[in-house]
Amino acid sequence: MHTSNTTEETSAEQQSKSSNADHLKDKLNDPLQASASGSGPSQDAPPPSNSRGGPSPTPLGNPESPGDASPKVGQVQFFGGAGDLGNIAIASGGISGGAIAVQQTKVQQKKRVQHQKNASSTPEGTGGDMYAPPGAVPVTGAYDFYQGRHDDFHDRYMLAVNPLPPPTYYLDYGGKYNLRFNDELRPQLTSAGKAWLDETSLALQQGIENERAGNPPGFDYLEKDDPAFTAFAYGTHADAYLYAGLENLNPFDLAMIGTTPDVQDLLTQSGLSQAVETGLRLLPYWGENLGLLDNNTAYLIDQLVRAGRPDIEAVVGVVHSITDQQVVQPLVSYIDGHLGTGATEFIANEARKRLQDETKAARTWVEDGLQQLGIPIPW
Repeated sequence: MHTSNTTEETSAEQQSKSSNADHLKDKLNDPLQASASGSGPSQDAPPPSNSRGGPSPTPLGNPESPGDASPKVGQVQFFGGAGDLGNIAIASGGISGGAIAVQQTKVQQKKRVQHQKNASSTPEGTGGDMYAPPGAVPVTGAYDFYQGRHDDFHDRYMLAVNPLPPPTYYLDYGGKYNLRFNDELRPQLTSAGKAWLDETSLALQQGIENERAGNPPGFDYLEKDDPAFTAFAYGTHADAYLYAGLENLNPFDLAMIGTTPDVQDLLTQSGLSQAVETGLRLLPYWGENLGLLDNNTAYLIDQLVRAGRPDIEAVVGVVHSITDQQVVQPLVSYIDGHLGTGATEFIANEARKRLQDETKAARTWVEDGLQQLGIPIPW
């Protein structure tokens, strides 16, 4: 009986993942097909509605855009036309309830403008001067997406006179953590945490594919600038996390999720920026869950934080630069100098793993106590 139940649960999870993948694929395909037929969203596309019951503010980056209709649930809206990569909104009735608006930073937008100019004016040549259209890769929520994007770039430029390496983000971050979260973390999460992980895995990949589909030449040149591509990819993380309903998870799932990445990845400028932005955007929704804020206020605060992403990155950049030079690097040099190269990283990650073990033990203790008291476990 136990084996049968496990098989049925696995089958149900696989069907759920497949359904989620098809759902997000439709989000990408609908606006592209409309654009190809000449009826896609224009600069006058309406802003996303807020399924939390909040207001429907004018989309960021296009303040004069009027509109008399809201996007359908599950529909991707490109504000400013197909060539404008600065504003992408996905209207969703998912776990988080509320529309997601993916707005890249002003610095990244300027980078893309330059990439677009280069793409339209640079003749084909070798290495960085060559333009090879990036192909579509199916959004699956699994590791194969990142391997596919890596291989797509490799295949496009492997025969160039000066071959170019694919963006390091694909395998060193995206693929690496897709495997760790799904293979190692997933069994430790509650059912709500697993659902969040499925949605997030899909949303992160969809953000990359939306970028490619919106402007293939710009995406090609963005891929050739490794720091810029990494900054772009990190910039989509907070939106994906909140879209999947991070604010609704219990403290134990949140602790396990937050301690899964390696310390050295969390302490980069991009890693710290996404952590700060995610935390600031979680606060108003936690306030709403506790009854301290109404949904309109929580949504508007989230919009303000999202709009302030460039300022957040600037402040984090200054703080990171100072602390890295005056605190982190001297400390690492001291510890590694006495204990050997890599000792600091080893100690930090062992502490991270120990924290996860303590979190699992605390969750078990709480659940056992609730059961003894006859109180239903709330997750």
